Amino acid sequence: MTMQDRPAFPRQPVIGPDEERPHRTTWWDEGHEGMSTLDYFIAHAPAKPWAWFKPVMPPKPTAPEMVGNNGEAPNDEEYRRITDWRYDMSWDLDLPNFSYYAKAVSDYYEEKSQWDEEYKKQLDIQWPIFWAKTMLSQRQAQQGER
Repeated sequence: MTMQDRPAFPRQPVIGPDEERPHRTTWWDEGHEGMSTLDYFIAHAPAKPWAWFKPVMPPKPTAPEMVGNNGEAPNDEEYRRITDWRYDMSWDLDLPNFSYYAKAVSDYYEEKSQWDEEYKKQLDIQWPIFWAKTMLSQRQAQQGER
């Protein structure tokens, strides 16, 4: 049994209900030795992750290249209108040559929004486990030095 699997807080076996505590039963403790050291560290991980910690995720979506349907770059007037539209997408971009670009940008912002939400979830899930495993490895390293 490794250190991370060993119960940090072993439970005392419960025999079953008695006259003083009729609500206690043995089913709760069957197969449960207690909280492991890994569980303890996961439960006590700092709420705010270290600034450099990044969860394992697929790559972030990239913004589409600003090109027209024919593959050409926009002229100055088209560029100004596209830039204005990207800052306020509440109105439709009425440049027929850039309809594919407008759709690609809308899709990009939707994908980026979903990616950002998943990033926040994965940060909350992966951070405590990373921190706990780091604490256990440090603990093992210190015990090996003795």
